[in-house]
Formats: sequence, structure tokens, C-alpha cells
Amino acid sequence: MSAEVLAGKGNSLINRTTAASRFEALWLAETIRLQELETHSGQYPHAVSEQLPASLQDADLEKWLLDRAQQQTQAQGLLERMQAWTHSARLLLFILLTISILSGAGAAFGFFGSDIRSVNVVWTLIGLIGVHFLALLLWLFGGRLSGGILGRLWFWGIAHWPRGRQQRDFGIEGKLAKTLAKMMQANGLGQWTLSSITHSAWLLALLASLGTMLLALSLRSYSFVLETTILSEAVFSDFVVGFGYLPSLLGFAIPDPAMIASALSGDALAQPEIARRAWASWLSGGLIVYAILPRFLVWLISLLRFFLLRARLHLDLSEPGFAEFVRSDAHSRGVVDAANMPPPTLRIAAQHQVQGQGSALLGLELGAPLQWPPQGLIPGSVEQLFTEVVENREQRRAALQSLRERPPRALLVACDARLSPDRGSLHYLVELSKCASELRIWLLQVKGQQASVRLALWQENLLRIGLPPAGIMTEEADALAWVAHNG
Repeated sequence: MSAEVLAGKGNSLINRTTAASRFEALWLAETIRLQELETHSGQYPHAVSEQLPASLQDADLEKWLLDRAQQQTQAQGLLERMQAWTHSARLLLFILLTISILSGAGAAFGFFGSDIRSVNVVWTLIGLIGVHFLALLLWLFGGRLSGGILGRLWFWGIAHWPRGRQQRDFGIEGKLAKTLAKMMQANGLGQWTLSSITHSAWLLALLASLGTMLLALSLRSYSFVLETTILSEAVFSDFVVGFGYLPSLLGFAIPDPAMIASALSGDALAQPEIARRAWASWLSGGLIVYAILPRFLVWLISLLRFFLLRARLHLDLSEPGFAEFVRSDAHSRGVVDAANMPPPTLRIAAQHQVQGQGSALLGLELGAPLQWPPQGLIPGSVEQLFTEVVENREQRRAALQSLRERPPRALLVACDARLSPDRGSLHYLVELSKCASELRIWLLQVKGQQASVRLALWQENLLRIGLPPAGIMTEEADALAWVAHNG
């Protein structure tokens, strides 16, 4: 199957379904991976990995996994459930934004209601701008890391909504929510998604406040007052001029000293029309410049970051459920892609602080006909002998926990040199190195077979992650003698 044919089939499949976006395809693939891992108790079936086309190129591996997930969803009806879940999320977002609009309009109506003829300028500013300004400061200095309260409220709602609607289907719905949360946490996408929602809600609330205020000012005549008991006229005068400076650059008016004195006098009825217009312009300009424009700016930044990070989303091929396909593909070709090389941060420490005792022997993903435990092992020569080959996620976790509880002085890990090293296995070796005073890797080969290209790949990658040349062993006698002697 060529890459072009595969792409054609994938596109036709997407056209038959409605999951046209790449984000939805990634979401479905992650959900299918989680579902299959749970179905098989962490042991991914080898028969599944054999589905990989032999002619598939490296760049098309992710696309093949996405198209495979699309095929799986058709049989399970998962796509329809995802779209129903997405519909609920959009409905909740609509409700949240509607409440924000009503709240903003209600706040403005509280200061410009039908029974109000005189507007206290300071209290109006505090009510329309003060709460927003405080919320913006909270987001800037910590809240942006979590996306903001309103965004988190929305995500909590969509994560719990299906439980009440479809109890019988909550298993699938829960997996959709779990995989979505994982994707959003992968590269900071979730932070900016929730931030976009938070700022959208605030921005709509502020626009609703502005619209309600302008509507009230257009249909009714208001007087504007400044009231104080202990503050002087000069304080208010300086505040009004200073507050109105930035809006004045955009053409909004600043009340002059006579207008400020009139507002302070308490004689609202004597306030001239020109003064009322100046105060209305000053108040509107302040709301726009100090509330709407900053909120619009952070909303725009959040939205741009959201689209940028979403475009960079990819499947993590080192995850259980995907790594098996990577290994299968690499084994069939006998190469390891640069993308599967260990990252620079994946390193075995030069010196370990672990003060272990005794020795341990562990076999990692050994295939037939390799025997385990090895025939040449002298009974009782190794204190911790893992008699079962460590293969799946649960076995890896159990072995790692056992070694952490009883760290050995010498740890020998046997690996199948016929297989190509993948990032997941290399990462696990790094974790194992933290549980022993000294780690050595024994690369097993079938007797009678020549050393393959994969043996060199193993040696290259083990050196890349910081294992010294002396830590790589290929002879059974030397490896077993080392672990027995250092125990």
C-alpha cells in the first residue's frame, strides 16, 4: 500500500464521516489508544501492530495511525459520541457567554436604571471597571497558568455533564474527557484554550456594559456627580484629568475645572448640557481604554496562542499503544528514525547516589527463541531475579517499584538486540539506572546468527543516553559473571 493510496483512503473515510478537523482526528486516535490498552490490560496485542503496511514511510506513520483510528470509530460509533460530547461542550460555552452578556448588561443597568437620574461617577467606574481590573490582574499574575476561573468552570462542566445525561455511556464519555484533558496538557494548549474562553466571557460582558450604557445615555438625560466628605476638590480634579488623559488621545472629552466643580457642588439639575456630554464621553472612554481594550488584547494573544499550539499538536509515538507500531515499523526496516532518537534530556547520570546492595537481573521485551532466565545462570548467584520477562506497562511499573524498594549494587538488564531501540525502552533504561549503583546492558542475540544492524543501533543509542562503553555487554558469560561477582 503506497502512501498516496493510503492518503486517498484516509481522505475518503474522513469525507464519509464528519470528523474533518485534525484536532478531532488526534482526539479520536488518543481515545482509541486508551480504550485498546484498557481492553488488553496494558498489553498491546502483537496482531494489531502487524497491520502496519510494510511500505509505509516514516512521515506517514502518524497519518496511518489517525486513519486507523477513524476506521475503529466507525465500528464503535465513537465519532457520533464524540460529536454529541462536543455539542454539549458548545452548548455550555454558549450558556456561559450568554450569562456573561446578561451580567455585563445588568451591571450597567444597575447604574443607569429607569429610576436613576443622577450618576455617581466614581462608583460607576468602580462597578464597571474595578472588578474587571482585579480579575485581569489575577490572571496576569498566576491565573493564566490555569486558564482563568471562567475557563476552568467551563471545562469542569463539560467533564461532568455527560454523567447526568447518559449514565450508561459514561465509560466512553469519560475516556473522551480524559484524552481531551491529556491533549490539552501536552504543550500548554489547555492553558490558552481556557484563557481564550475566560477572556471571551469578560470581553462580551464589558461590551454588553458599554452597549447598555450608551443606550441609556442615548435615550435619557443624566446628571453626573462627585461626592466626598473628606477629599478636596483638587484630588478629584487631578483624578479626572489623569484618568481621562489616555482616552483623550482617542478623542474622548475631559471635563474642565468648571464641570468638575459643578459635579462636586451636588446641584445636578443646574449642570449644563455640555457638561453632561463631557462626563458621558469621559466615562465611555474610560470603559473602552481601561477595560475593553486590555481585555481585547489578552483575548487576542490567547486566541493566537491557542491556534498556534493546536496546529503543532502531534501524536506522542512513545506512548504505550503507539510505541508498538513504531517498533514494528522500525523492526521491519531495520532502522531508527531521527525522530525516535533519545532527546538530549534523556540521559543516564554519570554518578548515582544510590547505595545498593546485592545484584539484580531483569529481561526487557525478549522475544522467542531467547530463553529466560538464561541457561548459563548459576542458581543463587543473583539476589533479585525477575523470572518473568518485563513487557507491558504494568510489568514495567512493578519491576521499577521493586528495584526502588530494594536498590541493588549491580543491575544487569537483558535486551533483545534483534529489535530496534525505541524511545520508550531507552527512557525506561534511564529510569532503571536511577535504582542501582551501577547499570549494565546485556544485548542478547540468537546463537548462530550474525550481528545485525540493530546491534549497532543499540550501542549507538546506549552511548547517546550516557551509558559508558564498558556498560554494554554482548557475551553471556561476561554478563552473568559480572552480575554474580558484583552481587
